[in-house]
Amino acid sequence: MGSLSTPRRTDLFQPFEDVFNDFFNGFFSEVQPQNLKMKSGYPKVNAYRYEGKFYVSAAVPGMESEDLDIQLSKSSTSAVSDMRLLTISGKKIETDEGVNYGHREIRQSSFERSLVLPEDVDVTQDPNATLENGILTLTWDLDYTPSEPEVKKISISEKTEEVEEIDI
Repeated sequence: MGSLSTPRRTDLFQPFEDVFNDFFNGFFSEVQPQNLKMKSGYPKVNAYRYEGKFYVSAAVPGMESEDLDIQLSKSSTSAVSDMRLLTISGKKIETDEGVNYGHREIRQSSFERSLVLPEDVDVTQDPNATLENGILTLTWDLDYTPSEPEVKKISISEKTEEVEEIDI
């Protein structure tokens, strides 16, 4: 007959302690570049290089350009003072006065997401910022040694126009 062992205190409460430790360690830690790059959240974001450009695409379904705020700033943390942070935030406010919901899953919401931009992204020029079919796309030139502003507001155009390529 097998014997059942009595769980030790550390075995029983360890998952709860891990949750609290993770929360407080993450909440009070300084901003680190590797943490900003790796944190997932909303909106879902792709950042990639392609043909001499740097792209950031964010899935923001249901948002209009006036619901979004995009800023580029230097990090205010002394440990990482030369980081350039791209912050995408938004808030969707729906007016539904007098509506009596029987069931509601779609709510008003707000979000903020920050990414560290690579050093070779040219932030002296405004990126091409478009919002189409719920995808926000920002495009910068690469291969530039930047002298960036403290905070920069980026405007979004409604639609991208077809650009005709010209051979030179």
